[in-house]
Amino acid sequence: MQVHPRGIRHIREDGCVNEWRTPGKRTIVKVGYNRLQLVVALSGGEIIYFEVDVTG
Repeated sequence: MQVHPRGIRHIREDGCVNEWRTPGKRTIVKVGYNRLQLVVALSGGEIIYFEVDVTG
């Protein structure tokens, strides 16, 4: 998992890449994560939760 100010990049074991980009001109200001969960706080106060299942 790679997190940058404008989004998240999930690189799977099989080499597939999933991208998520922040909406509009918002940026990621804080991140919390563990092996299967990721929470990002965006500028403007929105919080978004992501979860990876066992299949990736």
